Amino acid sequence: MKVRRKWLSKNPADVITAIVSLVHYAPEILKRLGLPTVDHELAQKIIGSGEHAVVFSVSDTKVLKITTDADDAAASEAVRRHGHTRGLVDIYEVYRVARENEDDLYVIVAERVQTFLLGKERSDVDLAILYSRYFIDLDADKISQEDLRRKQKYFSSYKLPPIELVRKFAKDLNAASQTAWKLGFTIDSDIHFGNVGIRNDDELVVIDFGYQSWIRGEKPQLQLAANSSDEMVAVRELLAAPGLLKKYGLPQDQSDLIDLKIGGGSYATVFGINDEIVIKVTRDADDASLAEKVKEAGPLRGVLRVLEVYEGPIKSFFIIAERLKVLPPFESHGWHLEASEDPLMETLRLAMHGEWDWGIEEWKQWAETRPNADARLAMQFKEDVGVGLANLRELGGAVKDIHEWNVGVREGKERPELVILDFGHQSWRRDQERPQLPMARNPNWTKVKKAFEKWFDRVEQEFPDFGKLELHSDAKAHDADRHFAYCKHVGSKISISFAPEAEDLPEHNVMGLMAHEFGHAIDFRYGKAALEKRLGSLPRDVEERADAIANKVFGITIRYDKHLVQCVSCKGTTPRPKGLR
Repeated sequence: MKVRRKWLSKNPADVITAIVSLVHYAPEILKRLGLPTVDHELAQKIIGSGEHAVVFSVSDTKVLKITTDADDAAASEAVRRHGHTRGLVDIYEVYRVARENEDDLYVIVAERVQTFLLGKERSDVDLAILYSRYFIDLDADKISQEDLRRKQKYFSSYKLPPIELVRKFAKDLNAASQTAWKLGFTIDSDIHFGNVGIRNDDELVVIDFGYQSWIRGEKPQLQLAANSSDEMVAVRELLAAPGLLKKYGLPQDQSDLIDLKIGGGSYATVFGINDEIVIKVTRDADDASLAEKVKEAGPLRGVLRVLEVYEGPIKSFFIIAERLKVLPPFESHGWHLEASEDPLMETLRLAMHGEWDWGIEEWKQWAETRPNADARLAMQFKEDVGVGLANLRELGGAVKDIHEWNVGVREGKERPELVILDFGHQSWRRDQERPQLPMARNPNWTKVKKAFEKWFDRVEQEFPDFGKLELHSDAKAHDADRHFAYCKHVGSKISISFAPEAEDLPEHNVMGLMAHEFGHAIDFRYGKAALEKRLGSLPRDVEERADAIANKVFGITIRYDKHLVQCVSCKGTTPRPKGLR
């Protein structure tokens, strides 16, 4: 499907930043999609841009968008996992691009649809798009000519569009809105002509999922682009935990920390603390959960010894563990070619060959092809890993990702021992409850803790069956001038997270913010329908509803000060300003 028109950003610097970032940090993505990796050639592929993104043509059916909008990326990943749906553009790939000394960018590979640019001459399709966005929350079948005429004042120079086409497009947008809500984001506040397109000549689809659109639940983790400055992501995580750095004598300077990097992979970066221990910064919650169980269990055969595990202040986890010898990747030693002259490498190859439950005779036959290997030690290595996997299964893990990068050698008195170093992506058994991890950074939250304890005491009085509620520190809670906190729920677990900067706010703001987040927590625990039976009518909008719940439960009035930050016992606006996110 060809794009009808294209437009360029009014700020050339944004376009240049997009091009340079893709070429420098995501060349593998460009190569795989057949896009140029030279700046001036990639510039020729630009087909559109806006305030937060630049779009490149990949083919007649795909586009690549690079954006600064984390909410758009999170929503896109949620749509990608959900699959094809009416009213939302198809998403094929989503990546996070980490840059040195800069905020992250996001790459989204999406379906290419017909897009538009406002102009004087309007077709029936153009007009139907303009009108249909005003009926996103209504029963489309009930849209009447009179409804269209009432909206015509906004488009006085245009004729009325065909009502059946308006109804069709309104249904598309309504379906998109409902799916978005189920996935955790909203499109309702950012539907305009530049954010929609036409699929297959007859279906209206939303092509941009909006600024500040993520409204509930935990954002999905994004795959890190292969050439991203992943060590910078890990360094930022460590610098946000100065107490941990001080405890282990690590530098609190960015360049000095980078110099300590000794390894990494798709989900983690490893730094050497000294000759005995390392610290791994990982985005993998499964790895961290299993590491905590390993720490509690104590020394295990075939398993890395873990000293401490922490939840980081942003989005990662810290695993402090023993430092072992890690062999180079097999490929660099001709893994698929002739035998190596290094006996230890050959022994490790032999141990890693085949499934861990292979029959001994079958394995011995293959061992004869590796004359430089120590077959006896290889069998012991194989047994080490087999025992290690069994140990991890007993702790609640289901590790399947065993390869040359995930094992190391522990020196022993009698012989070396092969050890599993990484506990694997998607390895935590879902029937097991995750262990609670300590926070790496525990700010002196006098005001925040006071507010939390005050409102929690009130909740326990009003709702004796409410259960547990956790308070976390998260630097990313302060992702905008007026944002300092959020509430999320995963299954039955509900938590409130505050940014460290919240402690610097006046107490009436902290109290207001905490009351608002408690409103969300109560909403998550019981749901709108059950709460209305007890509290009376509640707003449909989730943010307005959080204020209303807090006001009724706590007997307060949440207001919004001149900075649009919640407050109580203060001068400000009430109710919540419409459209505020």
